[in-house]
Amino acid sequence: MSSVCGICGIDCNDVERDQRVKCAGSCEKYFHSKCMQDDVVGTKTRSFKDWRCKTCRKATFSNNDLISALQDFKMQMIEEMKTTRNEINTLAESVQFMSNKMDESTNLMKTIKEELALVKKENERLTAMNSTLNTEVTSLKNRVRALEQYSRKNNVEVNGIPETPREDVVSLVRDVGAALGVEIQESDISTAHRVPSFGKDRPPPLIVQFSRRFIRDTVLSKYKEKKGLTARQINSAFPDKIVYVNEHLTPDNKIFLSKLKVKCREIGYQYAWCKEGKFFVRKCQGDRYIKVDSYDELNKLK
Repeated sequence: MSSVCGICGIDCNDVERDQRVKCAGSCEKYFHSKCMQDDVVGTKTRSFKDWRCKTCRKATFSNNDLISALQDFKMQMIEEMKTTRNEINTLAESVQFMSNKMDESTNLMKTIKEELALVKKENERLTAMNSTLNTEVTSLKNRVRALEQYSRKNNVEVNGIPETPREDVVSLVRDVGAALGVEIQESDISTAHRVPSFGKDRPPPLIVQFSRRFIRDTVLSKYKEKKGLTARQINSAFPDKIVYVNEHLTPDNKIFLSKLKVKCREIGYQYAWCKEGKFFVRKCQGDRYIKVDSYDELNKLK
């Protein structure tokens, strides 16, 4: 180890031991005591045991600064790690929250799917029931329509006879029979009366209920054979206008026959008629007739 004074550069071995000081720092240099008098820090450390030169003190300060910086960096990193940890915890809570929500959504969707399956099954059951009920209602309507028509089995409806004040409808019915070549007794007529007409320009129809069906059928048969009847043929005072004698149809059957005739015109059928409350169509003369009992069958005609 060199014994040259770190300040003046003169060998310290030339002086007494108590007049020289060895640096306690990393340099381990020797210094004359007199050379240290200007070192304020050195004068405060007269025991010279832990005295360090300026260079070593600077190095110590640099190390301390580095340690301090490292400590600051460490604390900063610790704070950032805490912040990061808090953020991670917050993120984890958010993820867990979202996961819980997804689980709730999954369970809700599962419940909705199960309920939808039940609703679908119930809807299928109700649809089948509704179809059955529709079939039954249609069948009942047809039966009611048939029963209502059956109650008119002895009736005829006469259209085109002018209405006169204080007319005697019974005598009028007998005159219709006479024009057709059928002798009708007063006892053959159960009841006869006018009913309101849908057309204001047409006289009210005359409804006749015979006491026997045979009389009704005879009147209808003679009317078809005559192939045309006028009011003047019934009474010479009446105008020469066409008179129609037909079965007395229920309102529903009148509508049905009207729609059946419209359908026939649309598809090119020439004939549509009603007999005994039953309906028939024929495409042209000589063809086989087709019986039509319901609107479903009517719609299927082609």
